[in-house]
Amino acid sequence: MSVNNKKNKVVFTSNQKMCNFVSRMGMYLLLILVPLWMNKDMYTAMIGAKGKCVIFCFALMLLGIAVCYIYGFAVRERHIKFSVKNWEPMDYAVLAFGISIFLSFLGSSDKAACLTGSQGFHCGTFMCLSGIAFYFFLSRNMIPERSMWDMVFIVSDIIFAWVFCNSISFDILNMHAMIAEYQYFSYYGPLGNSNSISAYLCLLLPVGVVFFMNEKHKNNKLFYGVYVFLCVLAILAIHTEGVMIGIAVCMIFMIIYGFSSGERFIKFMEVGALAGGAMLFTSVLSVFFSERMHFSGSIASFIIKKWIGAALLLICLLLLFLYSKWRKNVQDKVLNIISYIMSGGIVAGIIVYIVYVANNFSYEYGSGRGAIWAGSIDMFKGYSVKEKLIGLGTEMIKHRLTPIVAQLSGNNNLNYANCHNNILECILCLGIIGFIAYIAVWVCVILPFFKKSRIEWSAERMAYTLSLIAYLGQSAVGNPYSLSAPMVFLFLGLLRNCIWVAKNQNRI
Repeated sequence: MSVNNKKNKVVFTSNQKMCNFVSRMGMYLLLILVPLWMNKDMYTAMIGAKGKCVIFCFALMLLGIAVCYIYGFAVRERHIKFSVKNWEPMDYAVLAFGISIFLSFLGSSDKAACLTGSQGFHCGTFMCLSGIAFYFFLSRNMIPERSMWDMVFIVSDIIFAWVFCNSISFDILNMHAMIAEYQYFSYYGPLGNSNSISAYLCLLLPVGVVFFMNEKHKNNKLFYGVYVFLCVLAILAIHTEGVMIGIAVCMIFMIIYGFSSGERFIKFMEVGALAGGAMLFTSVLSVFFSERMHFSGSIASFIIKKWIGAALLLICLLLLFLYSKWRKNVQDKVLNIISYIMSGGIVAGIIVYIVYVANNFSYEYGSGRGAIWAGSIDMFKGYSVKEKLIGLGTEMIKHRLTPIVAQLSGNNNLNYANCHNNILECILCLGIIGFIAYIAVWVCVILPFFKKSRIEWSAERMAYTLSLIAYLGQSAVGNPYSLSAPMVFLFLGLLRNCIWVAKNQNRI
């Protein structure tokens, strides 16, 4: 890289441009190609189709990374440095997580199945280790621009609208003809089932919200506003509470961010008005098209039937009006105090809910998740010392978990290839070593948020942090699907890239 003094413009080397292209190609593959990919069997083979598509995408990315390094050495443009002195705690945590995955692979009973994840959701060793390799490459080589998200947002808008249309019985592309009637409203376009799209929404919604809050150009605000509006519609349409849990956890941090200053408070209220408008729109539709609409999720149904959107819209508009009148009398410190009180209230509410569920726990909880969680704990208790340390390998628990859960639930007609909880998944698949590394990664994501340096964060870094936090909340009842798990590695890489750029901005 050099600087053109005449134009005062940064000029990137050919190898830097190539590395940036590969990084963005990987981002578009995971956020555009994989979500849109589906095969002729539609719902019935969606997970397998996604898994094969992800494996292909990562293989293509690894090839691109290899070409970049070979070309860099050939032309002596070795600008990519992985010196330990430049590493952040997140790098060590991600590397440790990768090592735990490799150790569990070495100890697995069926290495071929463990490698591809063919016994589960195709989130096998190859996908995970490829995702970690891509994390390290992207985090050092992507040249960030806000515009790189435009195409992703456009595709997501289409998917969000597609999801909502499904919920009001508009069967686009005649997909319902390919699946059983009871699955009509559990299948959402190319994304697959509700659990899969739940993770997708949790990862992408905060990006649109934060970009909206930091945008001053009217046309761009409209672009992000439409995105947020459609995303809220999709959230109301899917039949899972996992996305609600993810958003609730994210809101603990989003409120602190949104109330950090007067300017952000105004934008945050505008986002609230957008969300309220989307909820109100759905409530109005439910009056005129009640026979066509299908919202079975308890929280979504409550929001729609009780007209919560109207209340939220009015509250946000009222607060905007009052703040505009008394803005000079409201200091940022007051907003900060209010934000911590509100966030503390959400934390207290979550704790109360956890205590309630624990005291009223049953195997039927969460559509049978109670039996899966109890069975997972019983399964771990029966592990050998080696298995407790390194687990059975990624996606390798089905044959041992299924009979345990079947005995607890009394349902012998299903296979249980996943724990529906990422922490339990790590403990069973990767053992105690993997569990510790997994927790370390999330500590590295969340802990910096509470440091004073947060005020200097770019909009992108805040967006990726909040996205990962939302996914963390959703993953308490969700699965590491072949659609969502690769996106987590991507978002970790994007977050690390923001840190890398901030520390090297005088050279980029």
